[in-house]
Amino acid sequence: MPPSRLLQHTAVAVFLSIALYFYLTTNTFTPDTEQLYIHESASRVSQVPFRPTSPEHIPKVAIIGAGAAGSSAAFFLSHLSSSVSTLPPVDITVYERRPYVGGRSTVIIPFINNDELPQGFESTIADDVELVELGASIFVEANRNLWKISDVLGLERIEGLGGENGGKTAIWNGREVLLMMGGSWIDKAKALWRYGVSPLRVDSYTAKAVNGFLAVYKSAFTSLGPFPSIPSFLQRPPLSDDSLPFSDLVSNTFYPWFTSKVSSFGLSTYLKEIGGVACGVNYGTGVNVISALGGFVSFAANGAVHIKGGNRLMFSGFLEKANELSGGRVKLELETAVSYAKQLRDERGDVIGWNVSYTDYATGRLRGYDIYDAIVLASPMQLLEPMITFDFGSPSSPSSPSEKPSSVRTYDGAHKGIDLVPKMNFVHLHVTMVVTNATRPDKKYFGFKDNEEGPGGVYGTFDALDGEDAREILDFHSLNYLKRLNTTGTEDLFIVKFFSLRALSKEKLGEVFGGVENLIWVLRKEWNVYAELTPVTNSKDFADFRLAERLY
Repeated sequence: MPPSRLLQHTAVAVFLSIALYFYLTTNTFTPDTEQLYIHESASRVSQVPFRPTSPEHIPKVAIIGAGAAGSSAAFFLSHLSSSVSTLPPVDITVYERRPYVGGRSTVIIPFINNDELPQGFESTIADDVELVELGASIFVEANRNLWKISDVLGLERIEGLGGENGGKTAIWNGREVLLMMGGSWIDKAKALWRYGVSPLRVDSYTAKAVNGFLAVYKSAFTSLGPFPSIPSFLQRPPLSDDSLPFSDLVSNTFYPWFTSKVSSFGLSTYLKEIGGVACGVNYGTGVNVISALGGFVSFAANGAVHIKGGNRLMFSGFLEKANELSGGRVKLELETAVSYAKQLRDERGDVIGWNVSYTDYATGRLRGYDIYDAIVLASPMQLLEPMITFDFGSPSSPSSPSEKPSSVRTYDGAHKGIDLVPKMNFVHLHVTMVVTNATRPDKKYFGFKDNEEGPGGVYGTFDALDGEDAREILDFHSLNYLKRLNTTGTEDLFIVKFFSLRALSKEKLGEVFGGVENLIWVLRKEWNVYAELTPVTNSKDFADFRLAERLY
């Protein structure tokens, strides 16, 4: 997962948590902006209050998914409920089908054939065992919530990722290497000759896009009041000249939108080559397909960091802090899948909660059920396995319709969860981890002669082939030497990470590294890792924060 996905998941979790909490309570609070970054307008939100069955009733919330969104949602809910002593606590249960917290932010151990290391495995291994990010590798300072939680937990942030063999980076279109980039003045002169000042123009617009997002943490923005949906958020005008309107960025394709705004020598080449690499690595797509927002987020990875020991430590930390803040009211159910949820109503027809059934993920056997006041879906609905059935029964007319949120949809009967959200396509990504004794990839594979310097790392662009579909031609769009492994042998070993849109065979990997004998260990992982970030022009293509009553 790219840094942008971590940022989006935690940001949405903040907004959901605030909306949900004020749906469940009748109180207000003033958040401490020095402790964490939350939507300041939460203290002014007026939501439909939860009708407690008794003064002693403690609201219960089920969160489905313990990745970036689910773990941070649990944290912010617990933080909100503990911010003011007069507010009631919230009991939270987080359901996760995998054996660990973190979702697509997870690690592997080289030579161990396990891509789902269980929660807490770190306590069972020696300190010198090397961990390698398999999924979401980096995040940036603009992700204020992750930056803050890493500080709170005392986690060590490490700059950069990869380039351990000291070689130059090649920009590749599947047919030829377009540019070799290094730190020498000659390399910089070649880039200047090829792109002119276009990188500076793109950086300037990228900064404006980032500033637009960072505005959500400022009082000038939050004083405008809460927003009930993503479209209402996108329609907010930019607060200053140094930010860009999100409505334009979401509804337009990156390359044609940017080139219509800016004219600069080398711009088209820069966007198709460097932009193609950035969008390919981050979202598995090209600049002529991705939205302008996705394009700028892809360019905003400067200064990226990762957490020593694995980024998933941040999400485990979110849950640990949530449990601490709530006084032990956060429960984690690993290797557990929610399969069925029935909406509960009182005699007037008003929704009062959900009856949630959950199963053992490995066997499918029913483990039990529990009653909750609300459910938070913190995983892409299309990817939930098994698919959850939501049973809405046959609602009768409520006695007080004026008290119901007018924007909340109502349903009759049973529906698969996927029917409650707009359809979207996901990028099916192949991640291949290789331990090799090859210091660099075989330069002949990339068309270099014996007397020429080959690359140390390779990034592919989907946009730099005229008249051909680079997605069909590129065997992979990222080859990154992550690190040199600590070994007791006489030869150096490296762990190399590939991103590709199709499986890489042993024979293909052998071509890349100069022979299959140079492949020491291989691990493969397939993920529907992120949605295709194509432009969205119809507001109906966004899912509501509140899918139904007490369902978020």
